[in-house]
Amino acid sequence: MPVEAIRIKRIGIAGIGLDTWKSSIPILRGDLPYQPEPMPALSSHLLPANEWRRASKTIRLALRAAQDAIGDVDGSSVATVFASSDGDSDIVDKICASLVMPQRPVSPTLFHNSVHNAPAGCWAIATGSMAPSSSLSAREGSFAACLLDGISQALAEAREVLVVAYDEPPPPALARGSNATQAFACALLLSPETGSSAIRVSLAEKSQESTMPQPALERLRLSAPAARSLPLLASLAQDRSTELCLPYLDDCMLAVCLEC
Repeated sequence: MPVEAIRIKRIGIAGIGLDTWKSSIPILRGDLPYQPEPMPALSSHLLPANEWRRASKTIRLALRAAQDAIGDVDGSSVATVFASSDGDSDIVDKICASLVMPQRPVSPTLFHNSVHNAPAGCWAIATGSMAPSSSLSAREGSFAACLLDGISQALAEAREVLVVAYDEPPPPALARGSNATQAFACALLLSPETGSSAIRVSLAEKSQESTMPQPALERLRLSAPAARSLPLLASLAQDRSTELCLPYLDDCMLAVCLEC
């Protein structure tokens, strides 16, 4: 059965050719063609410069989307759910390479950033948050799992929840086991208050997942598990009510009903 509606209050995005939510809206509406241009150098006003320099590419990508979504909202009281299919595979690769070197010189910074909840930890440090946070992975269904977890928390706790899905392509040594070929991240600030962009979700039988009509954006959708969010993001950009099916578990989908 569908759960009660939750409002999508704010949106963030970071990816190839989709730098911020504001600049991505005309592209997702179809008013401008999608151009897969490299992202500008990632920056953040949340972390001090020294902390930002020590952050990995994966952490920076996740925080970039989260920052885009949170805007000027005080993030210290917002619960968070971070999700990534593979986590920080670049860090894993560097640690594995260090372990086969003489004296195994593993960098303390690499070790610090190697845990799956490192982006969530950096977010908590940056915002001074003591709110609940979870970090998860569900392979192709990572975005759906993140969204379902966030909606459940927003309903159960009657609080705002920021959900962030992110994926970085792995280094060549780990590429065979990854589903990500391009960097992509998105973030949704969910609120239990009433308003526009209300979303309901439910589990559904396995069926055809929602796709993007534009070939270039469809290729982007297939380039990372986090990018499976694109049909939902496009509907939000178009302010269009719709029903979608997102990949979740092997035997079921996440059915999404968006009311704009």
